[in-house]
Amino acid sequence: MNKIIITALLLGTGLVTAGCEKNYSVAEFKKDKKLMQEWGKKCEKMGPSLQSSSRNCQNLLKAASEFVLDGLNKELGKEID
Repeated sequence: MNKIIITALLLGTGLVTAGCEKNYSVAEFKKDKKLMQEWGKKCEKMGPSLQSSSRNCQNLLKAASEFVLDGLNKELGKEID
């Protein structure tokens, strides 16, 4: 019985901790490349279903795609000039 209670408490604590994690905005990810790398590793470890439900993984993907688009726009602007 004690094992069941301890297991339930550990699982509950893990869920509460994960639920209280700070959500970073797209702008925060774009400003801090170290943060992007850190969350990139975390999101890679998550399965696809957790990635789609994680606000940080969603914002990370948006920030990364904005970086790519910004880079392409700069390159295209150089070619036009």
